Amino acid sequence: MTSPWTFSASRGEDESSDAMRSEAVDDLLKSVDKRLSVHHLPNRYRSPTWCFVKEVAGMRIPLVLGCSKQGHGDVIWASAEFAAAVLINNELKGLPPWHSTRVLEVGAGLALPSAVALRLGAKVVATDVPDHERLLAMSASLAVNLQIAQSKSVSVLPHVWGEDCGTLCQDGKFDLILCNDCLYIPDLHRPLLKSISGSLAASGMALICFSFHRTAPESAILGFFDLAKELGLQVKDFGQRQLPPRCSNMDSARSYVFAKVLHF
Repeated sequence: MTSPWTFSASRGEDESSDAMRSEAVDDLLKSVDKRLSVHHLPNRYRSPTWCFVKEVAGMRIPLVLGCSKQGHGDVIWASAEFAAAVLINNELKGLPPWHSTRVLEVGAGLALPSAVALRLGAKVVATDVPDHERLLAMSASLAVNLQIAQSKSVSVLPHVWGEDCGTLCQDGKFDLILCNDCLYIPDLHRPLLKSISGSLAASGMALICFSFHRTAPESAILGFFDLAKELGLQVKDFGQRQLPPRCSNMDSARSYVFAKVLHF
């Protein structure tokens, strides 16, 4: 089977153009850390079309865009940026030291918070739907950040909410679960909570960050937390913050982030 690290990025264009794009990405990565190189990326992502750097709370995080056809995970939503800043600023209290913290991200998308947790030293498992393009891009992002991370423990796994969590938890349950902008379809609340409760350590916490995207009434979105209580979880308000809209024609309300913490 051909390795994804050898896929062509040219899309029919000439080799000199490929070389220029590759050099631009190499320069970009080295601007983050001199140890990084374009060779840490699969060929197909060695272009500014795919690779970019996101800065959050003073940390510069290289990421790779996906091109999946499922969901809306190929965007850095405001809730993921909020969660990343929370981690960098060490705003969550009661966690073990980062080197002893096991982190799971569900519905990770571009996996910005997972990359930050990895950089800080946590042992990270990032998950999303079993979409090849989504998981490949996520793997590429985390592989690059692994080169300059304080942790060397990271996995990318497919996971459909509500399925058995045995594979996710094969090395133990998680001290911190990250869930960002996953509440917009109320019919998925119960399976999502099944995955969260099935993966959360007894003393762990889940950081739930979300915005209202008008996909359902706000009361239906907030019903997630009522259901969490019914299933035996405690719910605490964590904070809220307005972040910049994701694009110029997007209502700013869709980038207003609310955050709550779940625990047993």
